[in-house]
Amino acid sequence: ENVCGIRIAESQLPPSTEEEIYDNSEDIVLENYAYEEEEAAEEEEAEEEEEALVLNEEDEENQLDS
Repeated sequence: ENVCGIRIAESQLPPSTEEEIYDNSEDIVLENYAYEEEEAAEEEEAEEEEEALVLNEEDEENQLDS
């Protein structure tokens, strides 16, 4: 089995170690997924803030023109 770039023959591992490796790799996948979701949410929030700033600037310009 190839886990994190290390090749390990499954037959050489006791069942508990094999299960630990699987659990750890599953945790890593879940952590990566959570990180990606968090990063996407932060990007979306930053875009919304930038959009709000642009709208505020446009409103101020319109008020000055009036």
